[in-house]
Amino acid sequence: MQTEQKRELKAIHTSDLTDILQKLDVIMDFKNGKISCNVCGDLITFENIGSLKKIIDKVIFTCNKPSCYNEVVKTMKG
Repeated sequence: MQTEQKRELKAIHTSDLTDILQKLDVIMDFKNGKISCNVCGDLITFENIGSLKKIIDKVIFTCNKPSCYNEVVKTMKG
């Protein structure tokens, strides 16, 4: 019998996103169109950002496409 593993997923309100990007020191790259989805490679914008995660010293972004979201969920499941 398998047990379900729970993962914490935090949501960011759109109005807080700029502050978070500044704290992560990626705001200028974001505004200059230098951030892309880690899964499909699409440019990340305020309109299509799906997720972000800091891993060590790197911030990983994904867009809001269902296929990219599913890839993130699959990765989180381990």
